[in-house]
Amino acid sequence: MKEISLREQQLISLDILTYFDEICEKNNIKYSLGGGTLIGAVRHQGFIPWDDDIDVYMLRDEYLRFIQIWKDKDTEHSYYKLSSAEDINGTMVGEITKIFDTRTYLLEPNGKENSIFIDIFILDYVPNEPNLIFQMMKKHRRLKLRLTSCRKKIYKYKDNKILHRLFTKLTDYFFNKMTKNLELFRLKYTGNNCDYICLVMSDYYGNWEKSYMPKEYFLQFQKTKFENKLFPITSFYDQHLTEYYGNYMELPPEKDRRSHHTVKVCWK
Repeated sequence: MKEISLREQQLISLDILTYFDEICEKNNIKYSLGGGTLIGAVRHQGFIPWDDDIDVYMLRDEYLRFIQIWKDKDTEHSYYKLSSAEDINGTMVGEITKIFDTRTYLLEPNGKENSIFIDIFILDYVPNEPNLIFQMMKKHRRLKLRLTSCRKKIYKYKDNKILHRLFTKLTDYFFNKMTKNLELFRLKYTGNNCDYICLVMSDYYGNWEKSYMPKEYFLQFQKTKFENKLFPITSFYDQHLTEYYGNYMELPPEKDRRSHHTVKVCWK
């Protein structure tokens, strides 16, 4: 396999983002660059030089429209694969939706083998009740961890019929319980009765307050340059990034300027 440099990895993920953006633009689906990608757009007009992935944020109703359109287009793309947070076999089930370029091989620091990807973070509507949000995220995280643990044991005991069947059933049980819990929460808290949003599914349990914000932050958008192309960002990028990262325009210490998601990347 031919190794891929960091810059080549960035450009491959940029191609995925461009494809994603074309679908959203054509169907009037709203989203924003997020996380380090948003900082990169504002501070560098492109990737943070040492960054190795792309993040986007979508409100749940926009995300659901995107997923439906992607399914309808499924036969039209030959090497981009979507792994949804709602799929029991998804790469990051119950947390993040990813779009992979399956022509590539990527080894992560935790030992997982994947392909070059972009991450789609899903923003759910929440009440302005921090303790309630915290309890919901805590419960979701607990179910997600149990689900993940059981999925690992399915493969660990693949040659033991009894244990394999047991952990398959437990995986289904925790997945269905997690899904039902999210459905009930989303039925109760919607854009009609809530003024706040949160990355409820994401693993920000230890610092969850930073993913809790006014919904206005992701209702207005503007285009900005990212690697000589224009992509949407939230018009409230300064408020959001300041609350999340502090002085986001200041470069981190030299020792922290390194990629975090990749050990090795190659063409297959």
